[in-house]
Amino acid sequence: MKISLKILLKIFFLFSITSILQAQTYYVSGTGDDSNSGMSPNDAWQTISKVNSYQLNPGDSILFSRGDYWRGQLIPQSGNSVGYILYGAYGVSDNPLFLGSVKKNSQEDWLDAGNNIWSSGEPTVIGNEVIYNPSFDVNSDGWFLYSEGGAVVSGVRDELEFDTSPASFRIDCISNGSEAHHIQFFTSQEMSINEEKIYKLSFRAKCTKSFEINSIPLMKMTSPWHDYYNNSIEPVIIGTDWTSCVIYYQTNITTDDARITFALGGVLPEGESFYIDDISLKECENADFINDVGNIIFNSEESCGIKVWNSDDLDAQGKFLYNYNNFTLDVYSITNPALYYQDIECALTTHIIDESNKSYVIFENLELKYGGAHGIGGGNTHHIIVRDCDLSYIGGGELKIEGYNNVRYGNGIEFWGNAYNNLVERCRLWEIYDAALTNQNNMENVNQYNIIYRNNIIWNCEYSYEFWNHDENSFMYDIFFVNNTCVDAGNGWGHSQRPDPSGLHVVNYANVTYTGEIRIINNIFYESSDNCIYIHSIYGGLENLNLDYNCWYQTSGGMINFQGNEYTMSQFSVYQSETSQDQNSITEDPLFVNLSEDDFHLTENSPCIDAGDPNSPLDPDGTIADIGAYYFDQLGTNSDDSYTPLLERFFLFQNYPNPFNPVTTISFNLPRTTFVTIPIYDINGCLIATLISQRMPAGMHKIQWYADDLSSGVYLYKIKAGQYSNIKKCVLLK
Repeated sequence: MKISLKILLKIFFLFSITSILQAQTYYVSGTGDDSNSGMSPNDAWQTISKVNSYQLNPGDSILFSRGDYWRGQLIPQSGNSVGYILYGAYGVSDNPLFLGSVKKNSQEDWLDAGNNIWSSGEPTVIGNEVIYNPSFDVNSDGWFLYSEGGAVVSGVRDELEFDTSPASFRIDCISNGSEAHHIQFFTSQEMSINEEKIYKLSFRAKCTKSFEINSIPLMKMTSPWHDYYNNSIEPVIIGTDWTSCVIYYQTNITTDDARITFALGGVLPEGESFYIDDISLKECENADFINDVGNIIFNSEESCGIKVWNSDDLDAQGKFLYNYNNFTLDVYSITNPALYYQDIECALTTHIIDESNKSYVIFENLELKYGGAHGIGGGNTHHIIVRDCDLSYIGGGELKIEGYNNVRYGNGIEFWGNAYNNLVERCRLWEIYDAALTNQNNMENVNQYNIIYRNNIIWNCEYSYEFWNHDENSFMYDIFFVNNTCVDAGNGWGHSQRPDPSGLHVVNYANVTYTGEIRIINNIFYESSDNCIYIHSIYGGLENLNLDYNCWYQTSGGMINFQGNEYTMSQFSVYQSETSQDQNSITEDPLFVNLSEDDFHLTENSPCIDAGDPNSPLDPDGTIADIGAYYFDQLGTNSDDSYTPLLERFFLFQNYPNPFNPVTTISFNLPRTTFVTIPIYDINGCLIATLISQRMPAGMHKIQWYADDLSSGVYLYKIKAGQYSNIKKCVLLK
């Protein structure tokens, strides 16, 4: 039977409309309750855990209350080509704040360890034993040894070799396979765990040859085998003598079908015997630091701690050490840290938002602070949109790399591994340990393409933008860094603590992958502690790198390092001649409104006005594109501004969310005090309601429209403010 293209398109259209009609908006508030429906601001959820665990559908929106804050890691869910899943904001106040830190402001949080060293204290076991048959005293019931993928092992309860009498369990390895799951030793009797708790796994083990276990997940008993914890797990080293091993799990679910799996494939030495005994899983308290601490932010960003790597270096106020042996944070302070400082935020080395393996997700109007890893990070992403978000004081945690010691890391927004069709726009990023924005890769056969960074404000980061791909079998092409403002690279909190201080706005390290078009145009690069840009190499030819219509400004030292050749600002014409780059760029002070107050708008005399690529889209005032993230409105027009989040003229935003049910937020900006009316009409032009009819001051304003008593349909909202008027459509879907 043949089906016409028209019928197929109708089916797809109906499927798309049905999916959108079924889309829901869920609300999250600091005063909410996870037992609520989440379907309205008055019936909001409360926790990130609820958001992470609730099954969402394409087109759904999660809106967090402005003015509230949350601690912990947000793990988004993927939408699809029919609909994105959106994580955004509602209400009137500052954007919702996500903190990747633990606050330690109480004197009881710190234990005096002597010599001006104060410790957070070790985790304390409080719960009962979760594992059935933890010590193999009578038999090995409750445990199962499994192999696949060519792995060959045998297991037996051993009464001759044990840590505690009468027995241990021995695994003899003949062939270990190639993947971790090829050998699994796991609890075969289901275990019960509770959500948002810390569980301590401890065991004693040894092997006839030392090796490292990289994966011991707390997970679902049966397919699909989800992990039941959020935190990262450090590898466990097994020696030739009996060794105590400890792992902590931060659970994300209440369930009675959990299991512990020792994933031994590919690592258990062939021809050797592995012994394990006294396996225990119990709930703990005082376990805030089961992960490394990348930074400590004191007194609301007045200063930052200094991370050291051994106890001998804990010798000055504010220095700190993360102790992997007992999972404690040690701080040097001449008195109890809670007395010396008014506020102590300890940034944990986890991404505040983990976007790993996610797609069709929007993050909008969120603020992220005090994370020890990435702000938004994770590998293998596509169709990710990050817009109008603020990220600051990110990074500093330890990155475990074999053969390297004391490596720290942390980017604002990172796309690692496969990444395509991603967009970052109108964000502000400052005080980032590594790069504010980056796409990078060190794995095989990875493609990165169609990644756009535009209209972002970046200052006081070690790098503003970093890109590289170290695999010769991978591809990188169609990368756009456009209309961004980058200021004072290398001027952030982490610069002086780095073993490799540099301070670069744009950095490319040895791009050995085939590289297609990379466009870096219409940007402001203002001052850096090293060079404004460092380009090492572009495989595929420098003709694929397009630097142009930028504003460069570096008053001293080298400004550009291009394949080993350094050029000062006064040598810019030599650089242009020798590289054929930046032929239409300028080297002038961009003349910001107020640099000391981080106001990077352009003044009316800025050389960046109308100096952008004439082939770029016109600015909202109809003039040639300006250089930088903020354009200067030359005409005082009332046209829509699709670029800058800080507006200097009348502007009516599209309502959000849209479609909505039953409440949506309408935002508008006033450059001066004005009488404002906002009426609502149905599709036939009949007046439904008037949301505002009053004189209002200059600035950004938001108002919510509750449409509980109206039926689904298209509605119109209009603003009249002085001589300015505009009208937009919105869709109510119930």
